[in-house]
Amino acid sequence: MSSPQYLRLPAETRDRVAFTRPVIHPLVSIHPLVSADPTSALRVSEALYHGILEGTQLRYDSATRRYLSFCLLRGLTPWPTDAVLIVAWLHRLICSVKVSSMRHYISGVRKHQINLGMVWTLSGDESIHSCLRYLSRHFPEATALVKVPISLALLRRILPMIDGWPHAAAMSHDGRLYVAVSLHAVLCFLRGGEFLVYPSSERRVLLMSDIRAHAGSAQVPASVIIGVPQTKTRPDLFCVDVPCFDSPLHPLFQPYGRWMSYVGMSPVTITASTPAYHRADGSALCRSFMLAETERLITMAGVTILADDGNPCALRLASWRAGGLRSALDAGIDPSIFMPLGRWKSNAWQRYLTHSTLDLRGAGNRMWNASAQPSAFFAEAVVRPVVGAAVALEPIRVLDEESVAVSAASFRLRSLKPVIFSSSHLPLLPESQRRH
Repeated sequence: MSSPQYLRLPAETRDRVAFTRPVIHPLVSIHPLVSADPTSALRVSEALYHGILEGTQLRYDSATRRYLSFCLLRGLTPWPTDAVLIVAWLHRLICSVKVSSMRHYISGVRKHQINLGMVWTLSGDESIHSCLRYLSRHFPEATALVKVPISLALLRRILPMIDGWPHAAAMSHDGRLYVAVSLHAVLCFLRGGEFLVYPSSERRVLLMSDIRAHAGSAQVPASVIIGVPQTKTRPDLFCVDVPCFDSPLHPLFQPYGRWMSYVGMSPVTITASTPAYHRADGSALCRSFMLAETERLITMAGVTILADDGNPCALRLASWRAGGLRSALDAGIDPSIFMPLGRWKSNAWQRYLTHSTLDLRGAGNRMWNASAQPSAFFAEAVVRPVVGAAVALEPIRVLDEESVAVSAASFRLRSLKPVIFSSSHLPLLPESQRRH
């Protein structure tokens, strides 16, 4: 279709014309399998097209539509693309897209070109990287709002604000639900999509059959085991069991006891297919209820959570997962255990960590305290006055701990004979300007 013909089409029709995907994948369409077994060819095409999550595919499709519209409006051939086309398109996107999101848009174009059976040759292209660096400098982004970490310390402040606390029988069903799910989400480091539902969610609802409760014994405390289906890091597994245990020192905040009270007093008929976390009307626990209830309880508790710059922290789906990490940090747990606790496969857990001013100030105090202690290796630099208003440093000597006494005497002044610097060090002053 020519550019003038494209421009005469309505806006909603342009997208359908610009973005068409053949039923049979281009790589499959040239294969003998198409004529030998059309059903298998369709299945292979579906696997090639939908090898990524549906939500990601929808975002890729949106990026591809915008790229195709950019090319067709200018009468340019979109496929195969090149660095100049991508850079020009990115400059147009800056009007409505953040620089941090542009790599995702490029990935969408890359995926579509590969689906067309064309090789992508722009991986690591320096021209595109230069463009992104340029746009980052000229269109800086505002700092993202810090996530409120729903930690155990915060739960101890806000849960008593629930009507009827701490007696389960005096609380409403939604109140018992909020207590149980909050304890599970924090102690199990659950992602928001693993226990909540929302319109764009791609995970199946957590069911009653996914959660097992164990009363415990004299040797093993009571626990709740949540079978998270097809986790983000292990989509190849049917489910991953994540346990959380009761603490006898905190009887009001026991995940097993609160779960049993919530299930035993539920007004809904419980079956294996019932949503594990359900409201009084039987509907699955949704994001909007959880965020609104948390904001209400935080306000009632009189808690104000601000970032270091004074801006308010934002409640997010990841707030409970971030709260688990915050609780582990407050407890002094070794960071090497954070990855297995939260089921991270890399150091991505650091993105969930929110440092307060107290953390930074405490780190500075510990650094100063450590500086007063003898060190295994200590570099002693002796400052010496030198004729000619120059100061020379004696070569650094590394001393062992036993031979070092950290005191003012370690830094002493010594007299030296006049030193004349060569041109390789400092410019030599004329004789008349030298001081004696």
